[in-house]
Amino acid sequence: MVWDATAARASGPIAAGYEVLPVPDEHVDAMRAVVELDGEVTTAQWSDFVDRVLPNGSFIARVVESREDVGTVSAIHNPRGARFFFPVPFLHAPDPNARAERWRNIFDAIGLASNEERWPRTLPNSG
Repeated sequence: MVWDATAARASGPIAAGYEVLPVPDEHVDAMRAVVELDGEVTTAQWSDFVDRVLPNGSFIARVVESREDVGTVSAIHNPRGARFFFPVPFLHAPDPNARAERWRNIFDAIGLASNEERWPRTLPNSG
């Protein structure tokens, strides 16, 4: 991977009310339910993903007060990987009404027009 050490990188604090915790390699399967908030992952897909996670490279985001897991991030080995990152936090807000605001922020941050009428109103298995 080519790494431009002089490139500007945006980062910011973790949003108030959330925490990000490391997931030990032996507990990485505990993240699967959160990953599947965006849709089911087959066993073969999950195994392929887990095989690419770098040692101690998994983290989970949770709501501090409720301890509800709402997001994951993993450092993976992918020699043909994309060179893109979300410029805003990408968490599954516990409140379904907060999802639209999250997506508006993402579209605004990447400079794209959004078509809210086409957005899903619920996540799979979330009601």
